[in-house]
Amino acid sequence: MTSKQKKDFLRGYKSLRKEEKTIREEIAALEVATMSASVGMGDGMPHAHDPKGLEEYAARKDQLERKLQGVLWECINEQIRVEISINSLENSTERIIMRQRYILFKGWDEISEFVGYSRRQTLYLHGAALGHLEIPERSLDENH
Repeated sequence: MTSKQKKDFLRGYKSLRKEEKTIREEIAALEVATMSASVGMGDGMPHAHDPKGLEEYAARKDQLERKLQGVLWECINEQIRVEISINSLENSTERIIMRQRYILFKGWDEISEFVGYSRRQTLYLHGAALGHLEIPERSLDENH
């Protein structure tokens, strides 16, 4: 597997976390919009005087929550795969750099400061870690 393919694998987890955040923001926006529409009632909830609106709100919220649950399941599976991959590295500094970058999503300057190396040395160690990295097989439960 090439370094690019390994980076793509590692970045997949971050992409899923962004998707999770987006869905959470959609749910929050839906709740805010619904509360804004029913401000006159005083409790912020949709009311029975508009049953169609209440049904649409409930259906959309349910759809988003189900989607969020699926993405969370994918996030857990992918995080486990990334952690297994990172833990396969023998060098502890390489593990730290990879964990900081691909689990905690830190930038290179922050990682360099954390490990106490120059940015250039950190990038070199990252490249070495990519060379040593082993990618685990996909989980059997990935279709949840």
